[in-house]
Amino acid sequence: KTRDEITLNRIQPVTAGLILYGERTLGGTITARSTTSFDGKPHLRYHSAMPLACHQIDGAVEIWLGETRVWTEAQYLKDAAQGTGDPYLWGQIDSDYKGRIHLKVHDGAEDQAADPLYAAAASEWTAD
Repeated sequence: KTRDEITLNRIQPVTAGLILYGERTLGGTITARSTTSFDGKPHLRYHSAMPLACHQIDGAVEIWLGETRVWTEAQYLKDAAQGTGDPYLWGQIDSDYKGRIHLKVHDGAEDQAADPLYAAAASEWTAD
């Protein structure tokens, strides 16, 4: 990969906003993160929020975890058209992560509310 193709995520609660034009490969800044327990085991589930731009966007085309593509817009549109199953699993493609992660792309519209699943998952997160 070239230097321009390598994208890294960073953890920082306050960051400069990225203005995005067109289509671009990018990593983001994780602005909020938390862990929760599951089956009585602490810190078993990881939750994070990663804004992709400081303005409204049309959406995402692909999502990768490391070197693995895990989500595509094309698959999301197919799953959404069927309207069945868990919307947080829509768009996932065959990978080791399929069904093991919950993710949702939000466009950042002015009237967009906090995601209820994420706000409910971590007690320190609120809808504000």
